[in-house]
Amino acid sequence: MGDSLWSAEFVAAVISGAILAGNGGANNVTATTLTLNAANGIALDTTVANLGATNTAGNVTFANSGALNLTALNQGGGNLNVTAGGAITQTGPVVVSGTANFSAGANPITL
Repeated sequence: MGDSLWSAEFVAAVISGAILAGNGGANNVTATTLTLNAANGIALDTTVANLGATNTAGNVTFANSGALNLTALNQGGGNLNVTAGGAITQTGPVVVSGTANFSAGANPITL
């Protein structure tokens, strides 16, 4: 992805490898709904309201700038780290084979 920025109402990506930002913490995706499918890890800085992701190997890290609703997360191999600048809520299944860490600062986390 490099320094590119995805911005739309709905963003979906299916990648046979990893989805990695590589741009030092700058926002990578702005969307109402983001759905990702990767094989070897995900690491993105986002501004999204709804997040769904599937990954088969490697770690998954999301740093979201505001509140975040987890519509479905399936982390088949590795750890999951989710940080949000607002509340974190869950409306779909969250399945993690490794360790899951959620951080929302002083905001509530409802899983």
